[in-house]
Amino acid sequence: MSMPHAVWQFLGPGSGYAFAEARRGLSDEQENAVYFGERLAEPLPDVTIGPLSEGRIGHVIGTSFSAFVVSPAVRALLDPVAPVQFVAVRLPRRPGSGHGPGYAIMNLLARVPCLDTERSDYDRMPGHPDRLLGLRRLVLREIPADAPAVFHVAELPGAILVRADLRARLEALDGAGEFVAVEDFTWGLA
Repeated sequence: MSMPHAVWQFLGPGSGYAFAEARRGLSDEQENAVYFGERLAEPLPDVTIGPLSEGRIGHVIGTSFSAFVVSPAVRALLDPVAPVQFVAVRLPRRPGSGHGPGYAIMNLLARVPCLDTERSDYDRMPGHPDRLLGLRRLVLREIPADAPAVFHVAELPGAILVRADLRARLEALDGAGEFVAVEDFTWGLA
């Protein structure tokens, strides 16, 4: 029997945590590769994140380009449990913010096909039958026992699932995002 999973989301504007409003050095093609969990070619890009919105800098910084920017503490939790490529970033200096170097874009390379297409409620993108336009109800098929502790739902790359044991360790960190129960998750135009 698999452990329960939740959908991991970063904290957006208005959450009290800083949000990255832009990036430099990451091309649109590279941004798409990160969104879909595809490895970036070496050498990795030289990326600067910012400006940042008002708010505390947490262990996960949400971005306007759909990537998670994670702290060294989050990196240390992810490294042993999933295939992840980390792309180092520079953050704008903030006096008294307490954040140090070592933040990186999380390029999660694991994808698990687990969307139950019969029981989920969704709309497909016209002309792109392999892409979802909106999701009103997410229902999962059985997740394989050998699945990593964190992965993209293969049919909906914007949905990142986290196993309960990793979720507990992430929740112990300040500002590591939020975790939405699978049955409460909606996406896109839903």
